[in-house]
Amino acid sequence: MFDSSRNGAAVSLGTQPNGAAATSKLASRTNGSVQEESEHFVQFYETNAFLLDSLRDFIGLGLVSGDACIVVATDAHRAGLDERLEASGLKKFASPASSQYVAFDAAETLAKFMVDGSPDPDRFSKVIGEIITQAAQSARRVRIFGEMVAILWAEGNRDAAIRLEELWNGLQEMHPFLLFCAYPMNIIGGATSAVHFSQVCTTHSHVIPAESYMALDGSDNRLRKIAELQQQAISLQAEIAERKRAEEELKQAGRRKDEFLAMLAHELRNPPAPILSAVELMRRNGSADPNLQQARNVIERQAQHLTRLVDDLLDTARITQGKITLRKEKIELMNIIGRAVETSRPFIESHGHQLSLSLPEEPLRLEGDLVRLAQAISNLLNNAAKYTEEGGHIWLMAERAETEVVLRVRDNGMGISETLLPHIFELFSQANRSLDRSEGGLGVGLAIVRSLVEMHGGRVEAFSAGSGQGSEFVIHLPMLTKEAQRREIIPATSADHAPAPRACRRILVVDDNVDSAQCMEMLLKIDGHEVYVAHDGRAAIDTAQMFHPQVVLLDIGLPKMDGYEVARRLREWPEMQKAVLIALTGYGRPEDHRLSEQAGFDYHLTKPVNPNKVQDIVDSLVWS
Repeated sequence: MFDSSRNGAAVSLGTQPNGAAATSKLASRTNGSVQEESEHFVQFYETNAFLLDSLRDFIGLGLVSGDACIVVATDAHRAGLDERLEASGLKKFASPASSQYVAFDAAETLAKFMVDGSPDPDRFSKVIGEIITQAAQSARRVRIFGEMVAILWAEGNRDAAIRLEELWNGLQEMHPFLLFCAYPMNIIGGATSAVHFSQVCTTHSHVIPAESYMALDGSDNRLRKIAELQQQAISLQAEIAERKRAEEELKQAGRRKDEFLAMLAHELRNPPAPILSAVELMRRNGSADPNLQQARNVIERQAQHLTRLVDDLLDTARITQGKITLRKEKIELMNIIGRAVETSRPFIESHGHQLSLSLPEEPLRLEGDLVRLAQAISNLLNNAAKYTEEGGHIWLMAERAETEVVLRVRDNGMGISETLLPHIFELFSQANRSLDRSEGGLGVGLAIVRSLVEMHGGRVEAFSAGSGQGSEFVIHLPMLTKEAQRREIIPATSADHAPAPRACRRILVVDDNVDSAQCMEMLLKIDGHEVYVAHDGRAAIDTAQMFHPQVVLLDIGLPKMDGYEVARRLREWPEMQKAVLIALTGYGRPEDHRLSEQAGFDYHLTKPVNPNKVQDIVDSLVWS
């Protein structure tokens, strides 16, 4: 405890912690003239109480010494300082009438000179300079406490905080003053803060550690603490180095994963390609047998569905990031439900479940992607079948609720635990399952449902009374407005639909998948084109030299020479400058499209491709 007196009044500042005493010691240096006195010190603190004690001593000593005191702080710290000054008997010196003490809001003052996230030197000099000039009347020494730098640091704008510290130093060259800055330790931590923290220390003439260090008694204890901190710093640096190494390994593993998934996508997309081509051949050959027609349609739908599922599994990250493109159209709700039930019924029946449907009689129309919405409902049906004991019951209900369509999938299965329910739509979230009835799966189905529904402007909810009590999933989707539902698509006239005469083209098909190449060859020949086939890159070059194709359907992953190199070599020939090169490949990443364009391809189609898409491109080509 120490006492100071002014005008015959005794003032007690109380017992000081070691840290606060250090603050007072620095702040009480009065050697030399007022004009020569300038200090800029920083106090790090762990608790607000410690900061306020230090601030009380800094301001209190100035008040009893006749100094002008300026406080630029938050509301909470200004209020806390007022309470401590009152308790110490110093409030009378800080009254507005004395003009010795002024306080400002830190955030409001900061806003007066910030421009585009950085303190403007001219505005700072004007705003703060005027405050100091006003306070320094009668040649009084000026003491300032400011925590605007701490606000900038807490906002993550560390460069601006350092710049502001530098501006304070520059201002001291024109207006000598004692400046007390403070930073809470809880915003200083982190490896990324190390450089900025060092800069903070450099911009101050004195640095005072936080109270946990300053409270240590004796030099031996402080030396031991320094040794501990050095050991912790070395350990932290080693940990940071290890984390960086682990991060680099993860990046490399991520790159290898991307390469693997690209190859996997290529291999998984190849089998459905000849299946769809064969289905198209069956359709063009025609058959009056309704059973064959139904079987053909089922094969086609399931092959397409398999392709979409493969894409979803490989592109889960894109789905969760909203990067999937929807093929929206006006569709009937019954068409969506019909496709979903057709897809899931075999799986439901294989478990001996009963499926009950409750559907509205009135036609309900939505705008959306038929396949994606059917996939969302199918995922819910499959999920219900998977987590319901053999011989269970599944309900699929749909109804209109004002401007929404509400679909419910309910089961009497194993239910969802209270702990799992809030996370049920998260990626890779799965219920615990015993080994004897594990159904497999990656835990992505419900995450995909939520993403697809939200992409259609809807929402999905999950309900369950707990384990063994069954579950219910509810999808809400916006309906088309009445005006949009009444609006019919005007059918095109017969002239619009009349096919243009098809010109015979010379087409080269290059694919190492023999079935795929042969099916595409047959389809193109049915359409009247002259077609040659090659199964590797070198054979493609040789055939093109002999055949001079107008169109080349070219796979990328070829033996002996990849499709990119084949395309580049073909483009070098004058007679192939006008030829149309179509990449027909299982590689579908954005970078694959970019590589195709660079190699000279005109189109990049990802397998399996609808044969009609190829025909549309060929029919649209015009040569001079």
